[in-house]
Amino acid sequence: MNNESIKEIIERQGVYEIKYQKDDDVKIRHISNIMYSPKYGDNYIFAFCHEANKELTFNIEKIVSIQDYWIGILSKETFAPNNGLFLVARCGLGQGIDIEYELLALKKGDSFIGREDSWTYPIAYHYIPSFENPEGNWIKKEIIMKKWENEIIPAPEKGIPIIAYSGPWKEECYENPVSIEYCIGNGGSRVDAVVRKGDDISSMFKEYDFGWSECWDSYRILGFTTVKEYDMSACRHHVKQRLEVDRVF
Repeated sequence: MNNESIKEIIERQGVYEIKYQKDDDVKIRHISNIMYSPKYGDNYIFAFCHEANKELTFNIEKIVSIQDYWIGILSKETFAPNNGLFLVARCGLGQGIDIEYELLALKKGDSFIGREDSWTYPIAYHYIPSFENPEGNWIKKEIIMKKWENEIIPAPEKGIPIIAYSGPWKEECYENPVSIEYCIGNGGSRVDAVVRKGDDISSMFKEYDFGWSECWDSYRILGFTTVKEYDMSACRHHVKQRLEVDRVF
C-alpha cells in the first residue's frame, strides 16, 4: 500500500476494510480514526480496530488492500451499483452529527434518496450480500419466534444488527413460509443506536403491531449479521461534499 493512498484516507477518515498480512496469514480488519503512528512514524498507522475493540498499530507495507466500508452518497446522482441490501446512514438537517440508519432493498440503478424529508438525508451506504449469497457474512441460526413468547437473540458483536427472516406464517395457513425478508434487529427499518455484543436483537418481533394475526403466529429467524457503525469522523467530510454538490443542507 503506497503512502499517498494512506495520506488520502487519513484526510477523509471513515471506516475502512483492510486485508493485513500477519505472519503467513492475511487477516481482514475494520479500522477507523486513522493517523500516522506517533511512535513509529509515517511508515505505520495508528487506528481503532473494530475486531480488537482497541487502538492498534499497523505496518503500511503489510496492508495488502484497503477499501471503503461505508461509501459516501455524495450526490443525488449516486445510485445502487448492483441488486441487493443496503444499509444507509442518514444525518440530521444541518447537523452532521445525528446519525440514523435505514435498510433498503434496491435494484441496480435505484436511487439511495428514498425518504427525502425535512429532517435527514442519506450520506453513506454499506452493501450487504443477501442471505443466500455465499459471500455474505451471515450467521445461520434458525429460530422460531412464536407469538407472545420471549425468545432472546443475543447480538454476535457490536454494531447494527441485521436479521434475515421469513413470515409471518402459520403451518395451517401456508404450505411453505413466505420469501426471505430483512430488518434491523432492534428497530424495524430505522434505528438511531447500535447494540453491544450480547444485547437482545429480537425486540421488534415482540411488538404487538409487527404483523401478528390469527393466521400469522410465527416468524422464522434464518440468521443474522452485524454492520460496523458509521464513523462520525467521516460524517463532516460527507456532509461537506453533499453541500458542495447538491446544496441539500
